[in-house]
Amino acid sequence: MTNVSELLTRDGKHQLYTGIILLFGSICMIMLFLFFAHQWETGLLSIVLATVGGTVLSRGRRDMQLGKQSELTMQKEKWIPVSRQLDRVMAIEGNFSTKTSIMSLDDEQLCVLKETGFQSNWFLHIVRFFSSSGIFMPKNFQLLDDQNNILFYMQKRGGLSWRSYVFNEDGDCIGYICPAKGEKGALLDFIDQTGNRWRAVKDYRDFISVTDQEGKKLLLMKPGAIPLEHAERFSRGDSVVLEWTETENISYSLLLFILAVLKSRSAD
Repeated sequence: MTNVSELLTRDGKHQLYTGIILLFGSICMIMLFLFFAHQWETGLLSIVLATVGGTVLSRGRRDMQLGKQSELTMQKEKWIPVSRQLDRVMAIEGNFSTKTSIMSLDDEQLCVLKETGFQSNWFLHIVRFFSSSGIFMPKNFQLLDDQNNILFYMQKRGGLSWRSYVFNEDGDCIGYICPAKGEKGALLDFIDQTGNRWRAVKDYRDFISVTDQEGKKLLLMKPGAIPLEHAERFSRGDSVVLEWTETENISYSLLLFILAVLKSRSAD
């Protein structure tokens, strides 16, 4: 059984190192602002670096304490299937916003991945803009169904990798999402009690397929593509084409993984 406490301790150390590096960068920017470049952009950047670095450092300390003081293990997922057969072609909306949804082509929402815990004052919006171009900031998400019921929580750790822990509604860790290794174009893996459950792989067209443990392709995401038969639908906003190979017996945890893959790509 996977020891989640050990993973948290390891992630805590990585975040501590990242936070220290960012805080050191902030000090360098402050020195540059005071003695050389007297520009407001330099001063603002130093404050942003300090804020992001302090946040990552604080999260790292909490994760190390949690990992050392508790014995968390990965629990078996309670299967939560989508109650209806899915359309062969669907859309993913809001890839660059705090709410990313899987929609039918008639704009019927299937689920939404909502970012939570971020205050709305103007300064943190600046910090958010800075961190969205990288992957430094820790972030929290909720996956909601079409009735706005919370199905899963996802907690992304700060630092230089997209390690995210997935919790059910009872607070049990049922898996984690991490960078994939060992295959050309591999992006992220979803790891649960059974092992490597799903993998996202990018091809030469920048399209992203998701496969299961047996290597069977379940779906294909097509960022930037506009199908001729749905040209008007996909020509607006930041819609992404989602084509299903299988349209039945789809779990909400797979939908969570799909949206997490796109969120990680939008943070590159």
